[in-house]
Amino acid sequence: MKQDPAWAASITLLQTIVGVSPITAYWLVVASLNFKSCAKADSLAKYVGVAPVVKQSGPNLKGQGGIGPSGHPELRTALYIGANSRVPSGWRFNPVLKAFYARLKAAGKPHKVLIVVARKLIHLAFALKRSGKPFERDFGGQNEGNLEIAS
Repeated sequence: MKQDPAWAASITLLQTIVGVSPITAYWLVVASLNFKSCAKADSLAKYVGVAPVVKQSGPNLKGQGGIGPSGHPELRTALYIGANSRVPSGWRFNPVLKAFYARLKAAGKPHKVLIVVARKLIHLAFALKRSGKPFERDFGGQNEGNLEIAS
């Protein structure tokens, strides 16, 4: 990281997101090769293993969606911890993630949908990397869809 200033700048930029620790930022930059290995946030979400996978087989076409067993376990764990409400930087303290989580809970989703909030962190990271601007902590009053530029 010390040898490449572009990677160091990306790590500093990602740490402006509430919920992204230095370790999570390192894993995001390293796993995505500084966001060059995947063209879209959804591709990185699939690589990490936080994208929904519908299980369908034979005549049973009503499979339940969930995350698959494949992916990058260290990065998935770091993102899940960043999305968790038990840590001081979780969804309770990030206004974008808080609104997203509240919308999921209002739709009747269980608490374990935090993996979807972890996927949202990937989308936020892609949007920040693409824009080059730091995360705005007082973003809560605006439309959260503006940050999904990279999706």
